[in-house]
Amino acid sequence: MTNDSDFEAIIEGMLVVRDPKLDYIFFDKKFLKNISPISFDKNNLYIFSERKILLDKIFSKKDINVYKLSNNFEFGFRDFKKWSAGIYINKINEIIKKILPNDETPFGSLFSDFKNIHEKIVESPYKSKESYIATIVHEYAHIYYNRHKLWFLANKDENLKYINNSINYLMGEDSVLNGQIRFPYFGELHQFMSELFAYSVEYSASKIFWVNFLEDLKVSEINTLRIFAKKEKDKNLEKEDSVIVDDPHNFTKVFGRIIVDKYKKEWPDKLLNGFII
Repeated sequence: MTNDSDFEAIIEGMLVVRDPKLDYIFFDKKFLKNISPISFDKNNLYIFSERKILLDKIFSKKDINVYKLSNNFEFGFRDFKKWSAGIYINKINEIIKKILPNDETPFGSLFSDFKNIHEKIVESPYKSKESYIATIVHEYAHIYYNRHKLWFLANKDENLKYINNSINYLMGEDSVLNGQIRFPYFGELHQFMSELFAYSVEYSASKIFWVNFLEDLKVSEINTLRIFAKKEKDKNLEKEDSVIVDDPHNFTKVFGRIIVDKYKKEWPDKLLNGFII
């Protein structure tokens, strides 16, 4: 049965990303605007937004409103198990885009359903309210990372600078390019780096706000990394890829802690600046 505590947990996640303790990560606040989480149970969709929407408002806290929209979609085990940075069910996405055409919409189950699923998974560290809020922050981190224009070569002035500079070189003219050159991460590599950033945010926030969850996460990931080590020993890397790059989450589990612990509060800049020469 959905209750106010389900809504409060999502709102807490929305507020954590604005906490001054995380300003070294989420330093550009414009990238946190127009993000409206969407949750669900078996009967309804729930829209979390700071703006007024012409729907049935059922809850409000700290200037964040919760709106209810009835649904007739069937959600399965995998849906209730997770959150994602966007709505992956096309029909739901079409409905929400008509209501919030300009918003990013992280999407996932309510805490009560999320918890019930993870309690059935023995090895899962995601059984507490802390872990649930950390999951929402993780998805915000994906959106924040993806909104940095450099990743999609969407900065026209920057692109023209490089194009014109290349023309100058070919025509024997002096270069007008000063400073470092930043390369974006494309395609699959972008997916790996986005996951690395999101994990690093989740880990860093947990060190500050959710130390009990952090301990659960450590136990789980030590076991996972030991499995990785065993698999890696059995691989022929001349014929197959490392277990590290089998999946973005594998890559992240190996390098996330290393990045955060090595670079302390400097890691966000390093990951957001792309490949620099």
